[in-house]
Amino acid sequence: MAEFGGNREKILEAAIVIIEAEGEVGVRVDQVVEAAGFTKPVLYHHFSDREDLVIAAQAERYRRSFDDALVALGVFQGAESQEVFLDRVATALGDFTSTEGRRRRRLRAEILGAAVGRPRLHEAITEANRQFVASFGDFLMRARKAGLISPRRDPRDVAAWWLSVVAGRYVIDVDADRLNEDEWTAIVTSTIKYLLAGEG
Repeated sequence: MAEFGGNREKILEAAIVIIEAEGEVGVRVDQVVEAAGFTKPVLYHHFSDREDLVIAAQAERYRRSFDDALVALGVFQGAESQEVFLDRVATALGDFTSTEGRRRRRLRAEILGAAVGRPRLHEAITEANRQFVASFGDFLMRARKAGLISPRRDPRDVAAWWLSVVAGRYVIDVDADRLNEDEWTAIVTSTIKYLLAGEG
C-alpha cells in the first residue's frame, strides 16, 4: 500500500490524477513533474520511463478500488447472531448499485484492458486481487470463529467467489437499461446468505 508523502508517491499521485481526467494518453512527463512540483531527474530517479510510471499508477488505481469495499465491512460490526449478520448482507450489497460502486467496477475493467501486453501490470492486478481475497477471507474467518457464519465453506474460497461476482456485475452496469438490476441484487443476496448459512 502506498503512503502518499514521499517524492515517488507525489509523482505517482500526479499521474493518477491525470489518468483519471484524460486517460493514459494524457500522461506526459513534463505535465506530471509540473503537477507534482519536481523536475524530470526526480521522476526518473523513481521511474525508469513513462511506461514504468503509467504501470505503477494504474496498479495503484486498481489496488485503491478495493479500499471502500473493505471499509464497508464495518456494517457487520456488532452483529450478535447469525440472523443479524445475514440480515446485514442486503445492506452491504447496497453499495453495488451506487454510482461509486459502478465507477469502481468500470475502473477495474478499464485497467484490466490496459494490462494486455503488460506482464508487470497484470501481476500487480493479480496481487491486488490476492490481497482483497486475503483481507475479505480473514474477515469471514473471524465471523466463522464467532459463530456468525457456517463453517461448511472455506472463507478464502467464499472471498474468491465474491470477487468473481464483483467482476461479473460489470455486465449489468453496461447494459442496465435492458437487464434487471434489482433481480440481480436479489439473486446475489439470496445466494450469499445461502452460502454463509451453510445451506449450499
